[in-house]
Amino acid sequence: MDRTPLKWAAFAFMGVVTVVLSPLLFLVYVASLLKAGVLGFRWHLRHGREGRRWLAVYSDGKKWKEHFEGVVIPMLGASAYVVNISAAPSWRRARSLERQVHGFWTGRSEHTPALVSPPGLFRRAKVIRLHSEYLRFAVHGDESALQHALARLRA
Repeated sequence: MDRTPLKWAAFAFMGVVTVVLSPLLFLVYVASLLKAGVLGFRWHLRHGREGRRWLAVYSDGKKWKEHFEGVVIPMLGASAYVVNISAAPSWRRARSLERQVHGFWTGRSEHTPALVSPPGLFRRAKVIRLHSEYLRFAVHGDESALQHALARLRA
């Protein structure tokens, strides 16, 4: 049996799918860029004027809570809006700006502890996820990955 017509039909189908989906994917990309810009602008209006460039989000996890509160938060100082999601009742509101910023740039898995710096006019968003670094530090005592991530914070 000659499969050449089947190959061409598959190529034609994929071409049609690509042509049909390309504008939709482009619209999703543009919408994502717009959402990033709007969130960054709203962050600047609410927190940026006070000099807060960072959103620091963590929980009461026994592997990182003490170190995060003792090292990372003092390192950030007044330049961060700090949220302990285990203790903050306002975090329960899904539409709060801080939760939207956190969800947009960190995603849904391994989301705490994390540091997010929303984009500004002339800078890109910066995200530092510390979950796996803290696990490596807690389980193996390997502090190098954690120190490398915190060095990115200082830069």
